[in-house]
Amino acid sequence: MLWFKRIIVSVLLLVAAAYTILFTLENTARIDINLFFIQFADVQLDLVVLLSFIVGGLAGLLSAAGLLLAQRKKYRVALFKAQQQR
Repeated sequence: MLWFKRIIVSVLLLVAAAYTILFTLENTARIDINLFFIQFADVQLDLVVLLSFIVGGLAGLLSAAGLLLAQRKKYRVALFKAQQQR
C-alpha cells in the first residue's frame, strides 16, 4: 500500500510541475508593481503570481503552526491538571 501512495504523490507532483511550467510559458507579460514603500518596474507576471502564492502558503503555515502550538500548550496544561487530581 505504501508503494501505491508514493506513486500517487509522484504523479501529483509531476502534474503540479507541468502546470507550473505551462503557467510560466503562457504568462510572459511584464508589469510594474507599486507597493506602499517600494516599487518594482518591469517584473514578469508569472514570477509575481508564483511568489505571491509561495509567500501566502508560508504565511498560512506559520499562522497554523502558531495556533497548533497554542493548542498543544493548552492540552499539556489540561493533562497536567488531570494527572494532579488523581
